Amino acid sequence: MVDDGVHRGGIRKGAGRKALPGRMRPVNFSSLIKAANSPRPKCGYIIHFRSQGDHYKNLAFSAYCGSWACPQCNKYNKKKWIDHIKCMTLLNVEGILSSSAFLFEITSEEWESSIKKRLSRQNVDFARIRLANGRLAVVNNGNNGEFFSDDRFDSALASIFDAVGYDRKPVSTSKRWRLATKKPSFKWDRLNNLYLTLPELKDELQKLGARTEYTQYSNGIIFEYPNSWTEEMIMEKARYLASIPSKEKQ
Repeated sequence: MVDDGVHRGGIRKGAGRKALPGRMRPVNFSSLIKAANSPRPKCGYIIHFRSQGDHYKNLAFSAYCGSWACPQCNKYNKKKWIDHIKCMTLLNVEGILSSSAFLFEITSEEWESSIKKRLSRQNVDFARIRLANGRLAVVNNGNNGEFFSDDRFDSALASIFDAVGYDRKPVSTSKRWRLATKKPSFKWDRLNNLYLTLPELKDELQKLGARTEYTQYSNGIIFEYPNSWTEEMIMEKARYLASIPSKEKQ
């Protein structure tokens, strides 16, 4: 096996605290600003699906958009990335697992002009995080920046992501630190987004004569239209449901 000088998912061998090369600067945690004012939520709307195997069977549930610009999903995305980076920097030292990495702060111009190429030449794994103030915080395992470990590293990551704003995709990584994504295999066809809340939708469905029941965690409704309905009638009702405004959201 070729020794590339890197522990799997961790810090490069022989790494220690070192003066920052070039224009890399320690992260100034006292200057990190909080994220900008929270924008209007983008998720929580209802999505209407229809079963591929049984067109009389339908599903509607509260959706999460996953966008960094959404205040609800922004919090989820931050936690997801903190957990992922801690996992990527995990080391087993004498049977004790802990996360450790090097951190530095830089401008976007400095990143594009030299630092990105430097880390690539060093074969270093990194996560580059764009903050709300426009600067970049870089976590890496290649002896670039100030060394953080254990609780101090956890606290540093939390401070950095507290300062992330609502911009699109503020985190990018090296290839080995990419966040694995799984595409769900739905057996449902998406029909429409609905303006109605779940209780309002349930009332409308009952008026139409559909049989309804809430899903396990009450974040959705499974409903079935009468078997006597034609395909044209089913699609007409789907368009009707998508056109009704919500009274609760007004």
